[in-house]
Amino acid sequence: MSCGYENLPNTFAGCRLVTGLTFVGYFIPVRELVVGFFTFNTSFVVTFWVLFFSVITYANAGWMRSIVCIHMCPYARFQSAMFDKDTFIVGYDTKRGETRGPRGRKKDPKELGLGDCIDCNLCVQVCPTGIDIRDGLQYECINCGACVDACDETMDRMGYAKGLISYTTEHKLEGHKVDIMRPKLIGYGVVMVAWWGCSFYCFLRYNPWDWMLSGIAASCSKPTVTA
Repeated sequence: MSCGYENLPNTFAGCRLVTGLTFVGYFIPVRELVVGFFTFNTSFVVTFWVLFFSVITYANAGWMRSIVCIHMCPYARFQSAMFDKDTFIVGYDTKRGETRGPRGRKKDPKELGLGDCIDCNLCVQVCPTGIDIRDGLQYECINCGACVDACDETMDRMGYAKGLISYTTEHKLEGHKVDIMRPKLIGYGVVMVAWWGCSFYCFLRYNPWDWMLSGIAASCSKPTVTA
């Protein structure tokens, strides 16, 4: 039975070409660009940059993928400055899950001296960056929640409560109360509101007709050369 994956390379090739055309379309009228590119009427420079962005898109999203998240994405680097123990993360409940080990569905894990984790490793297999969330907080985690879904399905099959891996905080995992309204979060909110206010103010002051008229005036003021 076909799952549709055989068409994925062709689909992705089209996506990366659209990305290249979109980037170059910021500097060249996009209708002229698309028609010219597919009729081979664009200049060498335009063709080069379309193909360049297409190749870069493939390299980042099609080949390196998780490598970009781990080593190139700036969020993974500066998130530590924004993080505290009340920040919501994907976390593993060590107290409930340990000691890990396989067992039958009808077996009582307490009698076997085991926790709820059956050590199936599905959480590792579905992780796009290949980490084991049971080893604790890691900067490679992108909080996609794939391990949460995989673990919840396993808990359902075993008849255990969900939430062994969940969106939680370090304080909650340690049994402490989560403090939502903390100074750092309020500070971030104030900065965001100020940024939105400045952006809205600039948007209200912006008059597109001024730009259009200045462009027309500039073009009309250019001297014409007559034979």
